[in-house]
Amino acid sequence: MRLDSGGAGTGFSGGVQLQFLSTPGAYNFGQNNSQYVTLTAGTWTEITADMTAVHSMYASFDPSQVIQVQVQFVTGGQPEGGTFTTTTPVFHIDTVTDGSSAGPASPLSHTFDTSSMGYALSTSITTPDGGTAPTLSFDSTAGSPNNGSLKAVATFTGYGQNVNIQVNLAPSIDLTGKTIHAKFMLDSGSIPSGYVTLHASSVGYIWGDNGGQGVPAAGSWVDLTPLNIGSVAAAGFDKTQIIQVGVQIGTGSAPEGGTFPTPTAATLHIDTIVAQ
Repeated sequence: MRLDSGGAGTGFSGGVQLQFLSTPGAYNFGQNNSQYVTLTAGTWTEITADMTAVHSMYASFDPSQVIQVQVQFVTGGQPEGGTFTTTTPVFHIDTVTDGSSAGPASPLSHTFDTSSMGYALSTSITTPDGGTAPTLSFDSTAGSPNNGSLKAVATFTGYGQNVNIQVNLAPSIDLTGKTIHAKFMLDSGSIPSGYVTLHASSVGYIWGDNGGQGVPAAGSWVDLTPLNIGSVAAAGFDKTQIIQVGVQIGTGSAPEGGTFPTPTAATLHIDTIVAQ
């Protein structure tokens, strides 16, 4: 941050805070400090936030699910007998980052801006004679945050079926201390009793996942529940040797006495699979 003009002595004696909102739908608020950081006119000041120590009045503030970052400039407290002097300060903001620019690049950053980046589709769906098998393609017209994403089309014909969209990583990558994120959108169609699971496998194809979640409503991009690699408890899972990542979409178990609905082709997109 830099205060160009209008600083202390000319009316602005306040400072700046980094603020965060977490958890989609709850917008729980947190900030980098209970007090603001003062600025010196003409000087760039680095403002940092330790996300493990964010001040928040909400016990449910979740630093692993930050959905908005903002910068707030505040004037200082009124001194006893003081009179506020109107001023028009000029600020500059640059290089808002999670810190990765100061160190090595993320070991996993699949944005699909120009290609499918080697991802392939496997499925447990048995396509009947004359039916259409599930497909995976690169879509340059849709994406989040930028155009470019994976597009899958699948017709689920029964319970307990899935499609798995994944990539093999060679050489393996070290995701120690990392959390994998991904974006998902159901365009159209239906996935009865459906689920979406973000997953990673280490050497030996030992599987770890985010626990899965229900299929979001159609029409909007959604951040999938992140996968904290450090939380994977599977025996033999080696976070230093991840060889595969992907997203699995499937139908759940049949409800008691339930009959599978008339199949409808589901079109979905996946984008921005990254480790942070």
